[in-house]
Amino acid sequence: GIQFFHKYGSWRLKWQDVQYAKVPEIDGVSLSFVGFRLSSYTDFLATIPVRLALKLYMEQRPLLMAALGKGCQNGQCPSTFLTHNSEFTKQGYTYRGVLGLFAHRMEHLRELLDVDLVVPADVVDYSAEEFCRIINQQRLKRLNDNCG
Repeated sequence: GIQFFHKYGSWRLKWQDVQYAKVPEIDGVSLSFVGFRLSSYTDFLATIPVRLALKLYMEQRPLLMAALGKGCQNGQCPSTFLTHNSEFTKQGYTYRGVLGLFAHRMEHLRELLDVDLVVPADVVDYSAEEFCRIINQQRLKRLNDNCG
């Protein structure tokens, strides 16, 4: 799978939990992030450390605001994206507190950028596009190997 290390902890995605990796865009302009679309939030949210979830939640706020800005030229952004609801229910699981906040952020990123999770592009040794291509190829290879 994919593992990301941060000074506040790490997270890991199994290949079967990743639908794809891509570079998110706003109005056709690539952002300096690698984004991951997940097939399910449950395994990921069960393993991410709360301290890391909180740090990523705070670090991703500027990205959320930039993504919201594309539809907020008149200053009327959807308030649902800006509220801080700390309870989140999906697939029969309820998350509260920091994990609830982070899960809502993941859902907002999905709606706005078509990804659930992002990492800064400068943490990988390749261009963001090349890294996404490698991740997507590896994901397909691993899933095909497990089926054959």
